[in-house]
Amino acid sequence: MLTRVRKMSAPVQQHPMTAHELVSDLGSAYRQRRLKRRMRICLAPKVLAIDEMGELPLDDLGATIFLQPVGARYQRGRIIPTSNNNCGDWGSIIGDPIIATAILDRRLHHSTTVNIRGYRLKDRRRAGLLPRPEDQQSAATALVGAPNDQRRGKERK
Repeated sequence: MLTRVRKMSAPVQQHPMTAHELVSDLGSAYRQRRLKRRMRICLAPKVLAIDEMGELPLDDLGATIFLQPVGARYQRGRIIPTSNNNCGDWGSIIGDPIIATAILDRRLHHSTTVNIRGYRLKDRRRAGLLPRPEDQQSAATALVGAPNDQRRGKERK
């Protein structure tokens, strides 16, 4: 019996960066009067992943600049922001509650919010709740043992 195998789709073009990198990059482009050209880079990938949102607070110019790619990508491309803060705290993170409301309005429309509670993976490893990667590697080599043919009682040629 023949089985159809579907070819996997091509990897999604993405551009991961931290929120601080994004704001400082667009801020320098704004000061050099090249913001429009630099915004094309933010619009090009299918997924723009913004990590560490809220780690560093934004000033007024940074909040306005952060609104630019969010507004430009609205209903055109995906933005995945990661944050340790609740959406209600974004007003204090961004520095301007009106701009924070505009960003959240564009982000939460047609989106799914995933709230993950609990310890980070790094914290679990530190607390001893999960094995460390080097422990997992030694356990994996112990499980490998003999080749499959020898485990089944067949001699290897």
